[in-house]
Amino acid sequence: MIEQLYKKRKQGSSLMFIIVAVAFVGILASIILNLTMINLETKSTERVVKKSFYSAEEIMDKVNITLEEISEEAMQKAYVDLLSNYTTNAMTSTDQNVLQNQFAKNYIENILLKIASSASAITTDYKGLTSTAYSVKKIQDKMNDVFVDTDANLGDCFITEQKDATMSLVFDPTDYNSEKCLILKNVKVKHSTGKDPSNKDKDAETSTWITTDIKMIVPILSYEGGNTYPEFTKYSIIGDEKVESKFMNANEVNGNVYAGVEGLYVTGGNLTIKGSSAKLVTRGEVVAQQTGTINLGEVDNLLQVWAQGYRTEIRKDGGGAAATLNVRAESYIYDDLSLDSPYSRACFDAGEYYGYMFNKDNAEDTSGNVNSMYSSAIVINGRHSSLYMGDKMSKILLGGRAFVSKPKDPTNEVDKIKKDIMTGQSVSVKPDQYAILVPENHLSEGFANPMPLAKYKELDDQKKTPMSKAQARVLSKYVKVSDPVETIIYDLTTNSTNAGMVYFYYNFKSQAAANLFYQKECDKTEMTKRIVDGEYLHFSADAKANGVTIGGNALSVLTMANVSTFTSEATGIQTKNDTIIKDEKTEQHYKNLSIQRASKYKAYQLSLTEQDWKQYGSDFNIEDKTESPIFDVLMTKNDKDITTFVAEAGLDQYGFKTLPGETTVKVKSVPVKLNSGMNVYAVFVAQTDLASVTGDESALSLSTVLSEGGVPLDGVAIVVSNCNIKVDRSLRGLVISDNTVSFGANNIKLQAESALLQEMFSKQKSIESSKGNAERFLHYFVDFAKYANNASGGNADDIVDISTYIQYVNWKKNNE
Repeated sequence: MIEQLYKKRKQGSSLMFIIVAVAFVGILASIILNLTMINLETKSTERVVKKSFYSAEEIMDKVNITLEEISEEAMQKAYVDLLSNYTTNAMTSTDQNVLQNQFAKNYIENILLKIASSASAITTDYKGLTSTAYSVKKIQDKMNDVFVDTDANLGDCFITEQKDATMSLVFDPTDYNSEKCLILKNVKVKHSTGKDPSNKDKDAETSTWITTDIKMIVPILSYEGGNTYPEFTKYSIIGDEKVESKFMNANEVNGNVYAGVEGLYVTGGNLTIKGSSAKLVTRGEVVAQQTGTINLGEVDNLLQVWAQGYRTEIRKDGGGAAATLNVRAESYIYDDLSLDSPYSRACFDAGEYYGYMFNKDNAEDTSGNVNSMYSSAIVINGRHSSLYMGDKMSKILLGGRAFVSKPKDPTNEVDKIKKDIMTGQSVSVKPDQYAILVPENHLSEGFANPMPLAKYKELDDQKKTPMSKAQARVLSKYVKVSDPVETIIYDLTTNSTNAGMVYFYYNFKSQAAANLFYQKECDKTEMTKRIVDGEYLHFSADAKANGVTIGGNALSVLTMANVSTFTSEATGIQTKNDTIIKDEKTEQHYKNLSIQRASKYKAYQLSLTEQDWKQYGSDFNIEDKTESPIFDVLMTKNDKDITTFVAEAGLDQYGFKTLPGETTVKVKSVPVKLNSGMNVYAVFVAQTDLASVTGDESALSLSTVLSEGGVPLDGVAIVVSNCNIKVDRSLRGLVISDNTVSFGANNIKLQAESALLQEMFSKQKSIESSKGNAERFLHYFVDFAKYANNASGGNADDIVDISTYIQYVNWKKNNE
């Protein structure tokens, strides 16, 4: 009985176990199923969130690209502005920190112009910002402009609140290599991907946002070597032989001018050269001829002039109208300011004047190189002339003195290099030379001053000397006792003739002695009488056209010899000797500066810039004006030493077409961004028959060339030619000629357009490596030949990867 009861209970327990087990499995299955569903939902949500994050990151990248676009535009303008003010910024290989700071300031200001919330934010002191807000809307609008083809309005994804849109500036001007940057704070973007299936609110959107600060770092550039745009892009005219204007009125150049070995000539009419930080560079002289007037610079916008000399030249018709120089400039003059024509007018009423040459190598005068060719002075040779230097002039340095030119004696083979006769003046009127003519009471018996050559030869054969040793000892304070007299023979024709006259001048033992002689021994009353009787000076109520006036409240004058001024017949000659450099250290300092300036002048002649001036030292032939013509420096040549575009024009291909006559022309237009919708035209004009290049009659009309090339009247162009070019229409851009550029009409205006030319070259540089010869023009220019002929598009050193200068700081996703 008990056994049976046990068996029944045992059977009931098994059933219960099965029921519990089944229930457990069901519960477990339910749990597993529920976990699986939750897991699936979680993964779905994660995929949505990840998709949202990646899209938000993509939007932030597009913000980055937008800022890159802004930076590129700011960098281009900053660089062009820097180069356009080349002279003001004193671009040399020794001032990289100054240049980088100026570029950085330009760069930051240009960015602020594009993104600042108000105009007040644009003014900076480079330690902080006067206003610290950037405009959210400006960046939103720029995003939409950059990604104009995108369906979505990307600007709406830029969600920074304007109150949080602050900026800070990092700028250490003392350290060239330090990071300079503008930091945009709290840059925030958001992207919505749709509904979140895990959200109880089925209408809710899933969004991801990114918040960061963005550093817009100023690129560090090199201003040495080939990284700068070529200097020629800042010019209006480059004439490798000469620039001239003959009887043309009211012509104006706003930009740099280069006139080659023959210089700048204005004959009749008038020509004005001016512009912000503009230069006039010439291997020759700046010459106003006949009735010509040259206006250089403006009172408040000085020109910079590097020239052999200033000169007025005598009128061939003997007329009485004035040749005039009006100069407002920093003038660096190798030789003299010489007023040679009657009725000359020279007015320097603003700027500085440096006549910097002391002698050929700035050695002591015992070198034998002391003569007029290597000595910078101011001389007035033409009658009825006037000189004014004052008003807003700040400095005058005259490193040389006036000389009486000594002609070479054809009978004297030793006298290969003439030694002119020094006077005691740095500013001189022609009759002053009588001060150093030996008077008859100082001459030996039988001598007169002047005297016929035949009589002089007779006395010379008798071994008689013009001055006795006793008289020379009396004058030993001034003259060389062993050789007290310099002799000049004028009008000597051949060895067999006695025609001519002989003049005797004091042979001063030193420059200081010559200075002292003029101060102590010169009869100023006699000199005044000679000047007045000879009508050498013009006297007028107009202070700027009256005699010789040098003065002004702020004017500093330093000279190597005396300065003669003469403002009225009543006052007579006034000698300024308090300006003479007498201290040896000061004199040596200015002699050293003279060597530097002579070398810089040569550098400008050969490269349009002073950057490599140190290579032109005393061993370099500074005098050779024909060496390395600038056209050859700018334009490439082939293996036959023919200018490349001239060679291609002769092959009747590569896009050249024939104009009337034997002239061919090629025109290439390039669109630029700086002036939207504008093209810049590159025009190449060639004559392969070089025999027809010389002479005025062969000059090509600029108007004809441009109209044949399809350049509109208001177009911007760079015109390059191996011909003489006659400028007979106004032009924005640059004219480069291997020969002469002349003005052929009145009221012509030439305007340099450096920014547009540089943008044109920059754009072509990036595309020309993939173009055929017919579509290229960079390979005609030395500065760009490597880009046109290099499949890589040029040197990596010349490329700035702006993306590396836009960086994220304090990156955050959502609220992390």
